[in-house]
Amino acid sequence: MKKRVSILKVILTGVCLVLIPIIIAMCIKGTVYSMDQGERGRRAQEAYLQSVEKEYVIRVKKILNDRGYLNAGVMMTKVYGEDGERKYSLKVNHRRFERNEDKVKDLVEELESLELPTKDASISIMTTS
Repeated sequence: MKKRVSILKVILTGVCLVLIPIIIAMCIKGTVYSMDQGERGRRAQEAYLQSVEKEYVIRVKKILNDRGYLNAGVMMTKVYGEDGERKYSLKVNHRRFERNEDKVKDLVEELESLELPTKDASISIMTTS
């Protein structure tokens, strides 16, 4: 009877020594996998926002072309806040801006009314000639 108990203890000890490293390895793999998924999500979100930002600049250029400001220079820069908020600065260049100050004010109001790339973003628009 004593031999049977000791054989059982040896078998159980061997099984535990095999299972514990397997369980630990699976936990580590799950942690690494979940971290990788989070990074993929952030990358996908960033790629989406970049495409939305490009679309925003295209809409601004279309408005400028429709208003007769062909070949206007449009530059949008972004700054990330500590809380993740994005602040955009849109700079629009065209030599005819200096001659039509009233039209430029209307243009700036129209551009400010465009929907921003993200809901938590703010934008400042500058026009230069």
